[in-house]
Amino acid sequence: MADPYTEALHEVIEAKAEHRASKPTEGEEKAPAPVVDLMAALEKSVADARERRGESVGAEEEDGREEGRGENATRRKSA
Repeated sequence: MADPYTEALHEVIEAKAEHRASKPTEGEEKAPAPVVDLMAALEKSVADARERRGESVGAEEEDGREEGRGENATRRKSA
């Protein structure tokens, strides 16, 4: 009696032992997930939060420091 699970498991073990990729099984090939622009999502989230608080969306702190940085934080200079 053939056991497809055991056969597939042996294939995976052999592939790993030989440092090669195993053969994909039925249904294993999936379409790539859509890429999310994390910076765009973060900027939108921050803008939405500021809007809910009644702050202007494009405002930076008056002293020129970036928001979210402590008083004692310094900017790094590029080499």
